[in-house]
Amino acid sequence: MIKRFFIAAAALLCCIGAGAQQVQPKTKLTFDVSAVLEQFYAGPYARYAQKYLGVEAKEEDSSKATLTSVVMKYGSDTEASGTSVWSKPGFAEAGFESRGVSANYTSEAATLFSAGAGRLVSQSVTVEKTPEQKAREAADMVFLLRRNRIQIITGDTDATYSGEAMKAAIDELASLEQEYLSLFLGYTITQEQKVTFELSPSSDAKDQIYVIFRLSDQEGLLPAEEIGGKPYYLDIVPQELASAPFADPKAASKAKAVQTVRIPAICDLKVSDGVKPFLQSRIPVYQLGEDRVYPVQ
Repeated sequence: MIKRFFIAAAALLCCIGAGAQQVQPKTKLTFDVSAVLEQFYAGPYARYAQKYLGVEAKEEDSSKATLTSVVMKYGSDTEASGTSVWSKPGFAEAGFESRGVSANYTSEAATLFSAGAGRLVSQSVTVEKTPEQKAREAADMVFLLRRNRIQIITGDTDATYSGEAMKAAIDELASLEQEYLSLFLGYTITQEQKVTFELSPSSDAKDQIYVIFRLSDQEGLLPAEEIGGKPYYLDIVPQELASAPFADPKAASKAKAVQTVRIPAICDLKVSDGVKPFLQSRIPVYQLGEDRVYPVQ
């Protein structure tokens, strides 16, 4: 691998003649990053799960991002910008509006006092149900759906189910049960994110350590410029420049034209979360190498 870069450098020297415009190559790194973002949404009746269903339920929303893959590629690009190519991942709409179909209002008897008649009068008024009332109704529906499913499976129903009809009825009841259970137990949305980041090392950097991207538990993959999220680093350690033929200074000074050839530095690259490295490689980086002048004629 390393040999072919010196062969390419020699070819560059031979092919470019006197007076040619010299553009020195730069190494550009590309990182294809994948992550999984899990967002949990607590059910509105989570606090009543133990009372009405006998199970514990999380009462607060939470999210977690997990890095699953990092693929590093490299190549020569004389016009590398060094900026990240990033598009913000989309997020699924979350909510419980369509879950649970019980009405929000109920009728209650209110006792009124009529001063003129001197007697008590009862009147029906409409009031909004409390969260606990809704939770109790949702729990009753869960048990009703379970009872209906068992009746269909055991044949303890007035209707006859068989074959595909039985499977369709059982699947529909199971789906409805999960809808109502989510009001207590909540639900999780899992999204896979794939983002490409580009980076061009700078020869002017004092320390060859770069933030490639960040990973946020709330938003997933983010570019290096974002404030939030855990940073992931690229650490570049240039090795001693490999030996290559030098031009005779006297010959170069007498030549009618000279050509500058950039010899890349062979570098050890390490990608880490700041503590534990998980990807390492050894590649040539042109801009961390050395420019050498050779006579053309």
